[in-house]
Amino acid sequence: MNKVPSADIAEWCGEQKAVPIPRVSIHDDVARLLDGPVVFTDALAGWPAAQKWSIDYFVEQFGDHFGLIPASFLDGSWGKATSLRDFAENLDQGAAHTPGFWVDRDGLPLADDPSDGISTWSFYWRAFRDYPQLRDDIGAYPSALSNLAQNLPGDVAAAFEKITKRDFFAIYMSRQGTVTPLHRDFHGTTGSLAQFEGNKWVTLIAHDADDTNAIGGFDPERPDFDAFPQLRGRAVYQGRLSPGDLVIIPSKWWHHVRSEDHTLTLSHNFFTPANLGEFLRGMLQDLATRDTQALEKLLHQQIVQNAPSILEDS
Repeated sequence: MNKVPSADIAEWCGEQKAVPIPRVSIHDDVARLLDGPVVFTDALAGWPAAQKWSIDYFVEQFGDHFGLIPASFLDGSWGKATSLRDFAENLDQGAAHTPGFWVDRDGLPLADDPSDGISTWSFYWRAFRDYPQLRDDIGAYPSALSNLAQNLPGDVAAAFEKITKRDFFAIYMSRQGTVTPLHRDFHGTTGSLAQFEGNKWVTLIAHDADDTNAIGGFDPERPDFDAFPQLRGRAVYQGRLSPGDLVIIPSKWWHHVRSEDHTLTLSHNFFTPANLGEFLRGMLQDLATRDTQALEKLLHQQIVQNAPSILEDS
């Protein structure tokens, strides 16, 4: 399989050089490095997933499960509905040739085929909601990270995910050449990508307190510092994420990812003692801005679902 060339983005057009992401072991003293990104090269070694997970494995186990090929990373609310098997068996063909049907933001079929001009993103499915046993395949994250989210009780984690409308864990299957544009993760969480198949090229840019979401328009592969002068002089890290690697993305850092091959990746966002407060503030803002009727519906569902246990307790 041909690689997508990545070396041409390492110099940032001569303006400033990117630093290689430090590659470390879980046995190293990494505390001094965790203000920036690191790649753990052996963190996945003891995970059952390291021995099991691959694109072929997921096709064999969950191939009939339906998911969505989002129209883009930035607008994942519509796209092409298809099965995991059909997506995997057509990785070389693109979304236009993948069996399935296009749906709008309400999940209803589109009358017209919008394939022309659409650059789709990774196959998305609620893997851990529908198959919670997959969590058993994930081992412990390095203790140096102080990850407070990994071992949340299931009902607490589910409540947090409903409120924030984000997943703490997600599995992504991506075509070669798939790009996740520059972005920051939600509510100041620390991000991580665990790689199981194929290679990804990752660019990370330090954040600033005055940053706005407009910086997401910056393209590290075609850097324009005249349009984004605030990025001049920023710390920039780049590196290749290969199977067995776990990259840690510090809170609020900007990151851009390109799949150099067909890839399988586990994404995990978490909070630590350092950013727990920011996560909770963000979640409270989600509650405050949520549509009242939607919140009432959610509360009603929770009451109905828990009514038997409430009655038993009384």
